Amino acid sequence: MQTADHTAHRRVGSFTLDHWSRTFGALVASGEVRPSWPAGDVIGLEHEYRMLAYERVVDFRSVIHRLGLGRPRLDPADLNAYRLASGAALTADEAEAEIALAPISVRSGAGRLLATTANAERLALASRLPEGARLEGYSTHLSVAARPASSVAMARMYASIFAAPLMLLMDSVSSPGLLVRPRASRLELGGEFVDGERLIVAAVFVLGSVRVCQRWLEGGERGDIADRLYVELERDDQRYGWFVSRTAFACDLYISGRATKLQNERGSIITAQAHLERCWLAARAFLVGDLDESELELVDKVVVGSEPLPARTTSVAERSPSCVCPVVDDAVARAFGVAASSHSRAGYALAPVMLTWDRAVFVVSTQRRDRVAFVSVPGPLLANFVERLYEGALDEAITAYLALSPQGRRLGPQSAATTSGLYDDLAPRARLLVPERAPRSASWTRRRIISAATRRRRSASRHEGGVTASGGHR
Repeated sequence: MQTADHTAHRRVGSFTLDHWSRTFGALVASGEVRPSWPAGDVIGLEHEYRMLAYERVVDFRSVIHRLGLGRPRLDPADLNAYRLASGAALTADEAEAEIALAPISVRSGAGRLLATTANAERLALASRLPEGARLEGYSTHLSVAARPASSVAMARMYASIFAAPLMLLMDSVSSPGLLVRPRASRLELGGEFVDGERLIVAAVFVLGSVRVCQRWLEGGERGDIADRLYVELERDDQRYGWFVSRTAFACDLYISGRATKLQNERGSIITAQAHLERCWLAARAFLVGDLDESELELVDKVVVGSEPLPARTTSVAERSPSCVCPVVDDAVARAFGVAASSHSRAGYALAPVMLTWDRAVFVVSTQRRDRVAFVSVPGPLLANFVERLYEGALDEAITAYLALSPQGRRLGPQSAATTSGLYDDLAPRARLLVPERAPRSASWTRRRIISAATRRRRSASRHEGGVTASGGHR
């Protein structure tokens, strides 16, 4: 039996700490059954840049902490990362600068929003650099939300069917190839640096093709599409996943381009152009009604040949989106910017201590700071949390929780993976990260692959009479 003192410690009115935590979670969830990103409905972007000062490459790690950026150390896995007021994260990936946009929900105009936001973040970073310094595009990584249970199978399927078309739409003649990585709650695809309309084309194709893979894995019809291709996959030595080199299809895809002869799993031969068309036909069907028609038409033009492939373009200068579309105010992306700031409400103050794609954690205290607690919100519910916070709908649950004495409720890996809640204590933040698969050993390194690609690039440049680009990604 509980003593009167014990009961008094745990109750405000007739409610306990557990009650107010569950109430908080229900208010944030707002009817959502599972706090997971909807598969194929959220896209993210990471752009890597080389920093050059008077044409000499500078290690961005030597500069990043002197730029006066946003909140540091909100990602336990990356002590170089700063979360900006825009919601984007800026970090140093080895020697390169990396800008990771906040996730964007898929809706009309999403492709253009991705491209314009990426350009704005690049310009903002460039304005902070020392005199004489500039940025040069290095790589592009696109991520689309996927169900964790199917991410590995999706990555293998994607590499054997959609890798070649995406490489044609994204990479230049100097590119090494494509990274295909199954992450905890998303599929990551890394290739050549692209921006402007080329970024829109790549992002739109990625969205549609990932949706096709997800549908197949759920038992849906394959539709009219080419079979899996013969492809030699190499293990990625930096993260769990695979590297599809430019010669993975028994020939150099970037040299032959659309005319490349590809072999499917049945031994039949199909041209890269025919495979590209059939893949885009299947992917496009999953985007009609969700994306703006002008975004789909950009891909149409490249697929049918009205616009050249990147490997056949004689200029590396990117074009800005030509169509004027209304600005999309994306609630998901905006929520990450709001979450990176401190907030003062009637009766309590709140500030972020962790902010990643999958999880947001805040410290919350009374105005007198005589009681401290922690708020945990899954990344997919962060937009709901921000909306309820501004409405004041969460005030009662949080202030009532703070009015109770702590009872050792600890936010740990298990509680962090389930739903939103309120806690008295916080486990080491690194334990709250969604576990990633360890990279498997490989008999070669990415540096050696890129080095080989550089030799091929020089040969190809002489053969084609074309230009070389930045080429290279991790």
